[in-house]
Amino acid sequence: MSIFKRFQSIFLQKKSLFILMIICCQSLMFPMICYAEENNAVVFKKSIYHVHTGSDGSYGGCHTSERIEIETDEDPCTGTLYYNASTGKSGCSVCGAAYSGDKSGSKCTKKTYDEVKRTYYDLGCGKSESTQVGSLSVTQSTTEWVKSLTLTGSYEAGSMKVAAKPYIWNGKSATDNAVYEVNACGTYTLRLNADANANTANAVIQVKITNVDVTAPVIRSHTLTPDGDWTKEGVLFTVTDAVDLQPDGSEGCGLHDTPYSYDNGETWTEEATHLFTENGSHSILVRDRLENVSSYDISFQNIDVTPPTLQTLEYDHTKNIRSTVLTITAEDLQPDGSEGCGLHEMPYSFDGGKTWTSENTYTVTKNDTLCIAVRDKLGNAMSVEEAITNIDCTGPRVTYKMKPKTWTNQDVTLYLSAKDINEDGSDGIGLADTWYSLDGGKSWSNKPELIFEKNTRLTLIARDRHDNRTTTEIKIKHIDRELPWVSLKMEILSEGADMKVKLQAYAGDDESGLHENGYSWDKGASYSDKSYLIVEENGTYQVTVRDKAGNIRYTQIEVDVFPALFPMLPLTPESETEPVVEESVAETGEIQTEEYDTEECVTEVTAVTMEERIQQREEIPVQVMEKDSLWEKLIFFLLLSLLLLLLLLLLLLICSRTIAVYVEKANGKMQYIGRLWISKKDDHYQVKIPVSFIEKSMTTHFSFRPSVFFVDSHKGEEMHFLFPEGECITLTIERNMEMG
Repeated sequence: MSIFKRFQSIFLQKKSLFILMIICCQSLMFPMICYAEENNAVVFKKSIYHVHTGSDGSYGGCHTSERIEIETDEDPCTGTLYYNASTGKSGCSVCGAAYSGDKSGSKCTKKTYDEVKRTYYDLGCGKSESTQVGSLSVTQSTTEWVKSLTLTGSYEAGSMKVAAKPYIWNGKSATDNAVYEVNACGTYTLRLNADANANTANAVIQVKITNVDVTAPVIRSHTLTPDGDWTKEGVLFTVTDAVDLQPDGSEGCGLHDTPYSYDNGETWTEEATHLFTENGSHSILVRDRLENVSSYDISFQNIDVTPPTLQTLEYDHTKNIRSTVLTITAEDLQPDGSEGCGLHEMPYSFDGGKTWTSENTYTVTKNDTLCIAVRDKLGNAMSVEEAITNIDCTGPRVTYKMKPKTWTNQDVTLYLSAKDINEDGSDGIGLADTWYSLDGGKSWSNKPELIFEKNTRLTLIARDRHDNRTTTEIKIKHIDRELPWVSLKMEILSEGADMKVKLQAYAGDDESGLHENGYSWDKGASYSDKSYLIVEENGTYQVTVRDKAGNIRYTQIEVDVFPALFPMLPLTPESETEPVVEESVAETGEIQTEEYDTEECVTEVTAVTMEERIQQREEIPVQVMEKDSLWEKLIFFLLLSLLLLLLLLLLLLICSRTIAVYVEKANGKMQYIGRLWISKKDDHYQVKIPVSFIEKSMTTHFSFRPSVFFVDSHKGEEMHFLFPEGECITLTIERNMEMG
């Protein structure tokens, strides 16, 4: 490929302009051939030319032998004589010459003559110093931005001799490694370790590397919003200047598409803003396209999401007081103990945050669980519940007895008593000296016994020494002085010799009702529930009835439908005749008598048929008050339906005002442990968790499930759950409320 075509290929690459600039700069500095390969690699090549070595007077690569001359040199011996007494002669230590006599320590005087050949060299390599004897190349692995690259050396030996370790990188020791790792920008050199006839001193290739980026970008400035002012929404951090520069100030590879991380590198984003919600020191990471990362540290302390803390809560704990003043103190501190934004101008609430006040005192006149709240200037609020139980604000508990307490037709004695008991069952302040009133509080008494002659309804007001009052309705409704009503009706069951007549009694009582054994056919000697009597002969028959209060009424009926045994009634002498008395029962229950002369009644008895007797008996005006059995059944079913309806309403009430409690077992499943009553307290509902439920629980994970009716009516409202240790958990009412 020609140099022109190589340059044309460079221009077709993605970053050809950048490569061309590098090549042009390096070409101006160094006379070498540069070209780019298709993989963005750049090759730098430089020719090596011949250089004459040696001289005409010394051995050299470029000078050849032209002549040889021989010369004789006279060299005196430099040895020292030593004496040998056995021979009587002295000898030289160098050349061995012998002398007579003792001449030890003298110099040897013998001379030697050497024939010396001297060679003289003349230039004869046949080359000039413009003769190319080889080439050296360096390949830059890439021109893209990288964190490291390689320079690879190569050569063409030609006629020169190259050492076993041919490469000398950056003037250091020769090596046989043709690859050189580059981890920073700069100028790198390669020289070939060749024989002296190669002009390698001038064949050094220098490569300037500018596409290695190991320098991280930096954030140079930022803004914080708000800057120093208190906030609970968080602090907005904004990068206003971030650059990626090389150490010499030139542009680096550039910022990454998602250059910023606000969570120590777990996630990255292109957003230059971030909302911090916690005080303290924060590190923002910034990276370039080669993942070079630097950290930028900021610090602030103006986020306040911590509510104030309640320092003191004081009130009179004396038992059975009339009222007390509750006093609280609070301060606003950060979690590290430093000052927060400060308390609000109206920081205190004693109704769970419904109303706020600047006063830190509150007068308590009744036992209650107060929801005390404190807030700071940013609205951060805390709340705590305090159960006040030592105020006697409960009226006495009234108990009473009646004698007799069942239905009676006598006077009723009412026995009154009361005890002043607090809501928790402890003794209260005690009853007032005159503790009850029956006229709405106009007059008061402590008389324990009252006697009543008739039914009545009493409204009893009881009071204690604090004038706490309770009202009790007392009904006296079991006095019955009214007589029951009764009538008899005769019915012929059969005729003939075995003729039988049924006397049916119809009775009732509008007050206490008939006694369960309310009928007597023997004038009160004995009673049973038998309301009829079968008779087989004529006569006057009496039925007596009684009600539950002991009132008695009776009536009688004359039976004369049975045939007479004789055609004529016997005549009684006039001297033996006595007036006949007929008894009848008036409506008042008193027995009235009527006398008449027997002579007027003694007449001839004429035989009559049975039909005539029955017709005559039906004409007798007997008072009969029948109760239609159909109406009795209808009334019974109406009462039964009403009772079932009341039971259904009671069941619905229990379901709608109770809550089912579940607790998580060890295996993670929920177990039903019971139901609790939901009570209404001012603007919220509350449920007291008994100790027994806590003992049943193996975990603190509770689930509360009110009825569908309750949730539909109160969804979204608050419900307080009070635990035995005084802890209160507030949850929003929904079908399934969980905590723990």
